[in-house]
Amino acid sequence: MDQSSHGNKTMSISRRRLFALTTTVACLLLSCNRTENPSVTEAPMSPETISSFQLDQHDPMARAVDGERYEALVPDTLDLADRMGLSLNALTSAWLPEERWALGFNVDLSRREAILRNFRITDAYLNIPPKFLEAMVLCRLASGSTRNLSVDRQVLASRLALVGEDGLSYAPSDTLSRVEGERGHAEVWGEGRMLIALSMLAQVDDDPRWGELGRRKVDRLLELTREKEGFRYFWTGRFRPAQVLPADAGEPTPESFSYMYDHVSFNPTLALVYSMGSAGHGAALFHRVTGYAPALELARGLARWALTQVFFNPDGRYDFYHFHHGLYALIAIT
Repeated sequence: MDQSSHGNKTMSISRRRLFALTTTVACLLLSCNRTENPSVTEAPMSPETISSFQLDQHDPMARAVDGERYEALVPDTLDLADRMGLSLNALTSAWLPEERWALGFNVDLSRREAILRNFRITDAYLNIPPKFLEAMVLCRLASGSTRNLSVDRQVLASRLALVGEDGLSYAPSDTLSRVEGERGHAEVWGEGRMLIALSMLAQVDDDPRWGELGRRKVDRLLELTREKEGFRYFWTGRFRPAQVLPADAGEPTPESFSYMYDHVSFNPTLALVYSMGSAGHGAALFHRVTGYAPALELARGLARWALTQVFFNPDGRYDFYHFHHGLYALIAIT
């Protein structure tokens, strides 16, 4: 047998690697069980203070990679921390700086060199980038890697620049001219995902902006829900600045999420899951991290709605086309 597969090797590691998997799972599922004192309030910041916040003199990821570094003899087996450090290369290399740091979510590998592309404005700016921010925090925390660390700040600053006066993030209208589709809107899935990313940032960095921005988002999302018989729902998944909840807003239907076209036509139930999955999960996580009571109100209302309208089979069975949408909905109700 090849000796390298069973021998020992010397490598430079951070102490964080010794509990990488435990830390990652705890942060992702249990939010490190951290709750701030909800009775302690901070002076609210203006939207301009949040959106114009430049990160050139403050690195929110710095604490995620802090720690003593030393050499140790470890088994020559698969190193999860190394893998998470390696993944940072992909997480930080999929962006288009010239397009206000749009995410190139699709990669054309048939070209030499491979080309980053995006076919949807929501994927480039609203729904998917917060997933990358969350993963950046967790991978830096678990691996201690500083690979492309400056990219994290640029990506985060570009997301803050999209925040409107009401706290929601709106797709820009002056970029990706070749990409068709609606502009200038916020989307419920992206808002929930951003609440998760802000919850991660709040756990590794003590800057109050993460909590303040999260509170603004929660307050606005509550305004855009309708309360009915002890539960809450969004009547649609896209919102315009200063949009008012219609007096006749009904529960979400596939038709009210028609902009998702192929997803909804493939599985109409997906629209219902999409309307509450990430928002419910994000609000619940944000409450666990900050103790902000309205976030729990939002999460609880959406979870109750999901239990009556989505997860209603007595045997617990459910069938959704998109695995992650179903997963986030399950996390939201737990």
